[in-house]
Amino acid sequence: MDNKQTKESQAINWEYLPDTTTLSQYLGRKELIELSKCCKRYRNQLNRKILEYLNLVIWDSDNDEISNEDNYNIKYEIVLRLLKIDLGNRLKLVKGVNLDCFINPSFSKRLIKLIPNIKLLRFINNSSDSNLFNILTTVLKGFEQLEHVEFVYDSELLGNNYARKQIFQKSIKSIKINFDGYYIPIADGLTIYDTIDSSYINLQSLSIITNRTLQNLSCGMQNLREVEIIDTGNLDTSTLVTFLITNPQLKKLITTNLEYKDEEIVKTVLCSKYIESWCINDRDGNESVTRNLPSNYSIKYLKLDSRIFTPLALKIINACKSLETLEFNPNNNLNNLNLSKFNQRVNILKLFNVYRYYPGFEKIIKKIDSLKLFNQVHVSYSCEGDEVVYEEYSFDLLKNYKIITITSGVGIFKLIS
Repeated sequence: MDNKQTKESQAINWEYLPDTTTLSQYLGRKELIELSKCCKRYRNQLNRKILEYLNLVIWDSDNDEISNEDNYNIKYEIVLRLLKIDLGNRLKLVKGVNLDCFINPSFSKRLIKLIPNIKLLRFINNSSDSNLFNILTTVLKGFEQLEHVEFVYDSELLGNNYARKQIFQKSIKSIKINFDGYYIPIADGLTIYDTIDSSYINLQSLSIITNRTLQNLSCGMQNLREVEIIDTGNLDTSTLVTFLITNPQLKKLITTNLEYKDEEIVKTVLCSKYIESWCINDRDGNESVTRNLPSNYSIKYLKLDSRIFTPLALKIINACKSLETLEFNPNNNLNNLNLSKFNQRVNILKLFNVYRYYPGFEKIIKKIDSLKLFNQVHVSYSCEGDEVVYEEYSFDLLKNYKIITITSGVGIFKLIS
């Protein structure tokens, strides 16, 4: 769209204003900005969505005045000045911030004053300051309305042994850890994560990486609904099982990097009456173990990573008697999953991160077509360089499914009744 718009076009007011929440699910930030130029009356509504999240990384990379400056003290001054000039009183609309940049205590305090209404914080350890823990503490305490915190895993930051006091506010609702690289174990000792205990009654979603955190929350957390359990190399099976048993209210479970040397963890999850979603990003440590798994009637969504061995995957699938959606990566281990041994129909099958030229994929598609076990099949491709292209070569011979939706890199096929 041409930025040089006439006054007439800028003055247009639409009679019908699309719902901004729905619209933002389909349009990116840049598209929303362009759309806001079309209707003056609509612009105020879109501003709340456009300015909802502030990414300082983009400011750094997209602004030559900032990116070309090597002195970080000067860089901080430029960022703060531009924020005041460009956004002014609209800074109160900012509810989330991504601190994926070099910061120091002084900059942190001044930034907090500019955007005090932050509810979502994404923090990445890119700081050159040696006093990183104090910087993090300043940020967490300064944003008094903070509800959601997201870290990129850093064993130095999260494993700080000087964390004797609780640094997260009691109003916090979710704490998430993302991994960017290897699972480096955290040394034994008190970490900033180990200060989380049953006093955090507002917690609804949490990533757990230490045995101490599991122990702290094993008294039961009534409001906790979503948990990701991540093993960086030292999680104790019995401690994990105790946590799951004492928190039967969990609805969504993600297990990451666990090694199933016996069936205790799997059986405990399947015995749950309330878990509806289970994402398994794990590796099976003993393919030969015989597993007689209990039936589960609560899990409706199951996602399997390609690292888990096929025999265990098949047993878990068949144990989930109320399964509505099955999602897995068909590459590597799961390309040999024997679909003919499924003992039930599943409404939706999702195949994700499919390598378009993987030789075993066409075999899987033909098997799906012949068995007719799924009402719908969703296929999404993953290519190098984030280039996503839809390819029909695997589907032109399908007899029992028809294409109902095609977008860039995604095909949805429906069983012909």
